[in-house]
Amino acid sequence: MIGLKKFKKLMSLITVVCLICTVLVVPVDAVDIPTVRAGLCSGAPGETVNVPITIDKASSFASFGFMLQYDVNEAIPISVTGGDAISGAAVTNGIANTANSGGVKFAWANQSGNNVSFSAGDTLCIVTFQILQNAANGTTVTLTNLILEDQDANEVTATA
Repeated sequence: MIGLKKFKKLMSLITVVCLICTVLVVPVDAVDIPTVRAGLCSGAPGETVNVPITIDKASSFASFGFMLQYDVNEAIPISVTGGDAISGAAVTNGIANTANSGGVKFAWANQSGNNVSFSAGDTLCIVTFQILQNAANGTTVTLTNLILEDQDANEVTATA
């Protein structure tokens, strides 16, 4: 049987250990994780609109890819071009094969294979959509299947 004094000492020791553990365990702060998102835009039926794909925090990676989902009854993608962050770079997209599917795939890789430093607010690419003549409700463009990789093919943590 443990005496009251020994019990208090044991509880004090457990409390100190718990306090030390909470100081040593530092959670990953989601504030430092970059988010890639599709910008907002609007237009009238028959017009084209440019949807910028931007990154909100500084990050470094060698390639990225994603899919944009949209309502095929409201708009269709007609082109994808590199944004200011990758201007002049070749971009690969699946517009020709997916324009009527409600989703368009996009991929980019630095031709040198090395990481590129991106700044907060950089435009990664611009997707141009044609608003259909019979469009009534508008469409939400949703960015999914986001993947960023560094020069060693390790995934870079990011959210969409």
